[in-house]
Amino acid sequence: MFSDLIINAAILISFLSIANQFYRDRDLVMQSSPVFKLVAGVACGTLGILLMWYSFRIQNKTLLDFRNIAALLAAAEGGGLSVIVSGLVMGAFRIEYFGVNMYSKTGTVVIALVTVGILLIFKTKKSLGRKWLLSTIYMTIVSCGAYFYIFQKDISILLIVFPYFILGTVIVSYTVYKYMIYLNNMSLLFRKLKEESTKDYLTGLNNVREFNKLFRLVIEKAVSNNQKFSLLLIDIDFFKNINDTHGHQSGDKVLKEIGKILKQNCRTDDNISRNGGEEFSILLENASNSMAIEIAERIRKIIADNEFEVSSGRKINVTISIGISSYPETVTDITQIIERADEALYKAKRNGRNLVVSDEVL
Repeated sequence: MFSDLIINAAILISFLSIANQFYRDRDLVMQSSPVFKLVAGVACGTLGILLMWYSFRIQNKTLLDFRNIAALLAAAEGGGLSVIVSGLVMGAFRIEYFGVNMYSKTGTVVIALVTVGILLIFKTKKSLGRKWLLSTIYMTIVSCGAYFYIFQKDISILLIVFPYFILGTVIVSYTVYKYMIYLNNMSLLFRKLKEESTKDYLTGLNNVREFNKLFRLVIEKAVSNNQKFSLLLIDIDFFKNINDTHGHQSGDKVLKEIGKILKQNCRTDDNISRNGGEEFSILLENASNSMAIEIAERIRKIIADNEFEVSSGRKINVTISIGISSYPETVTDITQIIERADEALYKAKRNGRNLVVSDEVL
C-alpha cells in the first residue's frame, strides 16, 4: 500500500514538474486561451489514465487509484473547460479499456459526478485552497459512495477499503496541492525576474539590454529579408533642469508620461526602449525614412503640446529631440545605423532642440 501510494504521488509530482517547464514563462493571457485550456484538459485526462493504469489492488478484491486528483488539477490550472475535457478523456478510457460492466459503469459515473462537482465548486468565489479542500472532500465522498454501492453486501471489504482510500486521498491531495502552489509561486517569481531583466522598472518599456537583443534580431531580419528598417533615438530637452528645479520625483513622472505617450503613438509591433536616463529609442520594422519622420514628428508634437504634472500639482511643458536613420535609404551599412541616428539627434540638439532630424540631411 505505502509503495503504491509513493508511486502515485511520484507520478503526480513528475507531471506537475514537467508541465511547469512548458508553461512557467508563458504569460497569463496565453494561459487563459481556449487552446491552452483544451491542452491542459487532455494532459490532465492522460494523467488520470496513467493513475488508473497504476491503480493498486486491495486484498485482491478491488482497485484504488487517484484519478480524481487529475480532474482537480485540471480545474485548478485550466478552469471549467479543462476539467470537462479531462473527465471525458478519463471516462472514455474507462469504458474502452475495462469494457462495459458494473465496475466500469460505476467508475464512469464517478468520473462524471466528480467532474460536475469540481466544476461547480471552482465556479464559487472561494480561495483556491478552500476550493481544493472542498473538492477533495466531495470527490472522496462520491468515491466512497461508489465503493459502498459495489460492496454493500460485504462490509468487511468496506472496512478495509475506506481507511486506505480516505487516508491515501488526503495525503496525496495535500502533497500535490502544496507542490502545485510552490511551482506556481516559482513560476510567478521566474516571470517577474525575467520581466525585470528586460523591462525598465520606471516606464515599463524595454531596457537597454533588451534593446540590444532586439536590435540584433531586427537588423538580421532586415538584411536577410531585404526589408526597410528605421531607428529613432529620442532625448528629452533640458531634462537636467527638470530634476534640478522640480526634483527627481517630478523627473520620474515626466519619464513615465513620455513612455506612455510613446506606447500610445507607435504601432503595436514597434519596439520601444528606454536606453538610459532621458534617452529613448524606437525600432521601426518595415518603415521607410518618410514614415519614420512622420511618426517622429507626430510624437514630437504630442509631447510638446502635452502638459506634464510635476510637484505640487504644477504643470510644465517638455520638448524632445529625435534623430532618425533608415536602412537602406539613408545608410547602407546597417551596423552604422545607431551611430548615424545619434549624429542626427545631436544635430537636432545643436540646431535649437524640439526638432526631428534625419541623417539624410547630415
